[in-house]
Amino acid sequence: MISFYDNGIFSTQVLRPISDLTHERFPEVATPTEIDRHVVDKLAKLGIVPSEICTDEEFLRRVSLDIIGTLPTPQEVDAFVADTSADKRVRVIDQLLEHPAYVTWWTTRLCDLTGSNAGYLGATEMAQPVAAQWRDWIERRVAENVGWDKIAEGILLARSRPVGQTYREYIETQSRYTSVTNPDDFAALGNSMPHYWYRDNITQPTDKALAFGYTFLGVRLDCAQCHKHPYDQWSKRDFELFTEFFTRIKKGVAPDAKPLHEAMQHMLGVPVKLNTAALRRQSYLRIAAEGRAIPWNEVYIEPATSEHRARLLGGSELDLSQYDDPREPLMQWLLKEPNHYFAKSFVNRIWANYFHVGIIDPPDDLNLANPPSNKALLEYLTDGFIQNGYDMKWLHRTITTSHTYQRSWRPNDTNRTDIRNFSHAVLRRLPAEVAIDAITQATANDTTLANWGRSVANRKIGQHPKSFQTRAIDFSLLIFGKPLRTTNCDCERKGEPTLLQSLYVRNDQEMLDTLDRNDGWIAQIERESTTADLLVDDLIRSAYIRTLSRRPTESELVDCRQHVEESPTIADGMRDLMWALLNTQEFIVNH
Repeated sequence: MISFYDNGIFSTQVLRPISDLTHERFPEVATPTEIDRHVVDKLAKLGIVPSEICTDEEFLRRVSLDIIGTLPTPQEVDAFVADTSADKRVRVIDQLLEHPAYVTWWTTRLCDLTGSNAGYLGATEMAQPVAAQWRDWIERRVAENVGWDKIAEGILLARSRPVGQTYREYIETQSRYTSVTNPDDFAALGNSMPHYWYRDNITQPTDKALAFGYTFLGVRLDCAQCHKHPYDQWSKRDFELFTEFFTRIKKGVAPDAKPLHEAMQHMLGVPVKLNTAALRRQSYLRIAAEGRAIPWNEVYIEPATSEHRARLLGGSELDLSQYDDPREPLMQWLLKEPNHYFAKSFVNRIWANYFHVGIIDPPDDLNLANPPSNKALLEYLTDGFIQNGYDMKWLHRTITTSHTYQRSWRPNDTNRTDIRNFSHAVLRRLPAEVAIDAITQATANDTTLANWGRSVANRKIGQHPKSFQTRAIDFSLLIFGKPLRTTNCDCERKGEPTLLQSLYVRNDQEMLDTLDRNDGWIAQIERESTTADLLVDDLIRSAYIRTLSRRPTESELVDCRQHVEESPTIADGMRDLMWALLNTQEFIVNH
């Protein structure tokens, strides 16, 4: 229940039990972690009994897809099921957090959040290498488990040139990063990554304020641009004063750089020969690849010329003319403001990744009129995240080691309709990149499959939008909802099933070619069936474990055996079976 008057908003949680299994009648439920204690405490008040713990096969598939965006291999499934040690789930979580695919997948998710897209980078005509630098910079910090606070600081306080560096020194340094011969490592650059501020969709101070609120606070400030929303606390005046923090952040050519910038453009023939963006891009890419200087644009801070008033959201008013960089007090406030929006929004987003719904939902709409479904749980995770130095691996490990995360998707009579209290796992369609990688992995030959997990170089989970044009993205990824990173909304990544997705998996030529490719499993079966006796039951079991990470039931085995034996060849029968398994709901969802 929400009560509001003027700027005051207050939420009151009203609980209505859905069964009589409350208080002393509530069954004994193990709560080995603090997460479990907070979740079960609320479930007991509601009379909702949580589902049982999931099977080993379900757990390994779920946690592998969530943490590393990758299906477990058949060998990994067999080894995990055979392991009888009590701590095997904790150990596999720790192993996954050290897996190279963890770095690749969570780099992609942070690039989603921060908006890295070559099509929206106004860094001269060098958008593609700049987008690659952005990803490399984040990837290095995910690999080193740098805290989210330090990553955010490196983005928010970044400028292209360190204090004291000349423009000539800057463009020479920048071109050394793009040289194809012994390039310098941009990712090793100190705690500074200015490309966030190059984005063409945040050119105006108001756009910067909106993007900042979305990315680093999980707050939607759109309504406050024009009026105070009755269910939110921020007024139009609050937004206007907050926007002042972003008015001096500029991209382009700094005043002291203009003479040399123009001279270099004339030297390269920009006004005459390179008179279109396409020609400039082609020429600049070639010259920069040789390590030679080009007229790079930059991110810089415009000096204050007079008193400049601004106000932090819910905070004090400041004279920004007293600061060389108006982002410095903003960053300090971000880590110290009493509501902990910075930590809370990140925690909530990571939770939503694992449960399909945030503790506050939508996860990018933190406001007083959208209270958490479990306030104590969110406060525990937020405080722990801060106390542990904004350690992302601590957060992943804490969530996935809980019984709450490891519960079965199978509901009982009390929790069948529960979608907010985490009493059972929610079936979630695989993210676009994970789904396409899973199809490729499941249909790979045995040699490729054995090395799949640690071979991440060409995986979809690491793919940026590929070109200067935002629409240039794999068709398969597009129809499965990969975000183009053009808007301030978590909803840009689509997780809902669509008819187009079903048609793609059923009969798209790209899908059929993946199934029948020369280095695929079906081609391997076709070759081997002419030189050796293949055991049909073993092939069927392998098909199930490749796709669904489990062995077939006895009835499934009988039905599949009959079909394969009645097919013209074993390869034909196995092709049909793989096609059918890839088209099941069990394959395309994480459960």
